[in-house]
Amino acid sequence: MLSRFFLFFRRFDLYLLGLSLLLGFIGLLMIYSMTYADSDPSRLLARQIFFFVLGLALLIIFGSINYRHLYHVGIAAYLVSVGLLFAVLLFGPNIKGSVRWFNLGFFQVQPVELAKIGLIIYLAVFFQKRIGQLSRFRNVLFSAGVMAVPVGLTLLQPDLGSALVLVAVWSGMLIVAGVKRKHLLWLLLAMVIISSVAWVWILKDYQKDRLLSFFDPTADPQGRGYNALQSITATGSGGIFGRGLARGIVSGLRFLPERQTDFIFASLAEELGFVGAGFLLLALAGWFYRMIKIAANSGDNFGLFLSYKF
Repeated sequence: MLSRFFLFFRRFDLYLLGLSLLLGFIGLLMIYSMTYADSDPSRLLARQIFFFVLGLALLIIFGSINYRHLYHVGIAAYLVSVGLLFAVLLFGPNIKGSVRWFNLGFFQVQPVELAKIGLIIYLAVFFQKRIGQLSRFRNVLFSAGVMAVPVGLTLLQPDLGSALVLVAVWSGMLIVAGVKRKHLLWLLLAMVIISSVAWVWILKDYQKDRLLSFFDPTADPQGRGYNALQSITATGSGGIFGRGLARGIVSGLRFLPERQTDFIFASLAEELGFVGAGFLLLALAGWFYRMIKIAANSGDNFGLFLSYKF
């Protein structure tokens, strides 16, 4: 029995598995630290532990399945994910002006996360079939149309960040597939035009503010740049070794908004300092290195596309 257990785990990249567990543990540690002084500190932590264990179980399940089986469900995965994006616009609850989640009672599901998986699988199938035909611009345009459908539905939620991730998924797979440079230049020009049109007629004011604050948070330090400046302050106040777990001043006194989610890295840097933040970045770099190595050693193009984008 023990030998079968070790034989099963020999199929996994143990370095990647170990780094994933380490990063997950760091995340749980910081969630605990950020919610230590809350009235119900165990609520968010318990939910994160649940999803961490669920993710680990899914990793083991899918890691034991031959990825080539996904080749036959590419179109179905894409259509289901697009259907869920459409359904959430019709039936999802409006939360703070956004319609992004299905409320299942004990937790919420965001369909765009499933759409990322569906898009990756379908594009991997598409590029695998046409790996030698990308010199034809119509194939590139077709892949752009495949990407545009979930991107458009995501923008209607509205969720600009996730829409940009979907565009990045498609762009990355194009580059890995070896698309011609002149095609990339035409696509870049099209994206510049589309972005200009979106800025004038589609993007909402708060979305524009986020983009502007990214480039220059000091332009409006008490308004759109406040969050970014507070994250910089929190990061710098940690010094070399940090203030200690649950002892952050900027994060602990809530000067740093969404300290347990959007700005959790700034919270970590304040409490664990340059040493802790550097260790986290090294762990992430190691994780990406192992992913790239696995992709490079893929036995076929389908595995290559899946590895690079997952």
